[in-house]
Amino acid sequence: MYVSILAVTVIQYWISLRLKNYIAPVGIGLALLITGLVVIQWEHIRYYPFAYTMLTYFTDLNKGT
Repeated sequence: MYVSILAVTVIQYWISLRLKNYIAPVGIGLALLITGLVVIQWEHIRYYPFAYTMLTYFTDLNKGT
């Protein structure tokens, strides 16, 4: 689980350094996480870093990829 969260952490850290704000990176991260929940059945979901944690936790979803 920790390794799957590292990609999201790096992206969130980079966004927070760029925007110099607290609320904007959190909002962007939540929006991208919700987008990952919506498109979880997409065949190219393994390239979407915000879905890595879901793909790790729900092992039945990994059988299709």
